[in-house]
Amino acid sequence: MDEVTEFNEQIEKLANNLMPEKAIAFTAGSYSDEKPDQVGWGLVILHKSEGKPISFSDIAKERNKEGEKKTGHRNILGEVCAVEKAFDWAAKNKITTLYLFSKSEDIYGWLRREFSANYEMTRKFKERGLVLQKKVHIPDISDLPIDTNYKVIRESKYGKMAKQLAKEAEK
Repeated sequence: MDEVTEFNEQIEKLANNLMPEKAIAFTAGSYSDEKPDQVGWGLVILHKSEGKPISFSDIAKERNKEGEKKTGHRNILGEVCAVEKAFDWAAKNKITTLYLFSKSEDIYGWLRREFSANYEMTRKFKERGLVLQKKVHIPDISDLPIDTNYKVIRESKYGKMAKQLAKEAEK
């Protein structure tokens, strides 16, 4: 069995055994040079009470109303927006533990205070994430008995689903 298939099976097992106050989230961002002022983001949430994946997607604008660049970091903006939506959903649905699967190691680094946030957007995300974690615990996924290789997360069933949502939103 290849590692992606094994990962998918392990995620299904984890999802099937979730307590009502726990959920799993897969996030993704997408951007293209054709539309340099926006990025798409996608989010797939697994929550036992729903019985099927919950999906969200939208675009985030790279420039503000005055035309100034907001971030200059299209490669991470979509992922950040998806994680923020996951936090909002979790808080609204009284989720106390959210297993977060992102293809970006930076997301985990900022949320764990391991990485510096050198830009305004990443500093705001880090600050907001640290505050939100007082309500919603984000366990270290490397502690799970699951392969947490970022390539495997990206190629997994729900990782691909989140990426497809991000790409469709960005069009």
